[in-house]
Amino acid sequence: MKHWVKQNKHSSDIVALYTNILTNDKIVETNKGQFFVANTNKLCEKPSDVFVAQELENWEFYSGGNIYNEDATEDEDPIYHYGSYCCDGDGFVSVELLVDGSIRLLDQGEYMLDLSENLDVALQQAAEYLKEQYPEIHEMWLSSEV
Repeated sequence: MKHWVKQNKHSSDIVALYTNILTNDKIVETNKGQFFVANTNKLCEKPSDVFVAQELENWEFYSGGNIYNEDATEDEDPIYHYGSYCCDGDGFVSVELLVDGSIRLLDQGEYMLDLSENLDVALQQAAEYLKEQYPEIHEMWLSSEV
């Protein structure tokens, strides 16, 4: 399992945000190649052991963290995810990448179904779900894709 997740940013000063999925610590990378602990002026090293999400047209990636199973017992470990892809900007329907390689679909934050472990196929499945369940969102954000 990689401990850091890189999320590319599209701002003038910050080019990437790195999130540690175990601790939720964050490091920002500037357009000058410097690395800072988030929300401080403290320089730090570039994170190693980094998961880098694919950049995809119409799908934005948002870095993740751990998911706590509300029904879990004390001796169960949290489930970690690298992050989620979303096409509508609000995460209304998202495609979540778990560290074990599985991919699942969330609808308004609630688990709906398991998707293919192939990301391209999973995003097609998610697009079909959007087309069926939320045609207006599909039309606005993905109509040229499916």
